[in-house]
Amino acid sequence: MPSAAARNAMVTLTGTRLCGAAGDCMHVGASVQLGLELPMVDAAITAYSSSTASIVVPDVAPIGKTSLVVTVNGQSSNALGFEVTP
Repeated sequence: MPSAAARNAMVTLTGTRLCGAAGDCMHVGASVQLGLELPMVDAAITAYSSSTASIVVPDVAPIGKTSLVVTVNGQSSNALGFEVTP
């Protein structure tokens, strides 16, 4: 995963068990959020598998340092450092 990207850029996150413990990508509830405090924004997920999630950095994401959090079936990841660049 890149540590920085501009608004509207596509970013691919990598990890494990992104489809939950059962590995059921067809029925998983997943989201990717930028920011831990207001203003937090949800990124659009464009592709998703058990090991990768491709997102588009929202055009309303505040420029500067922030965090990415992936939530799968109500379980959130650790916050990953990320920067939205101009």
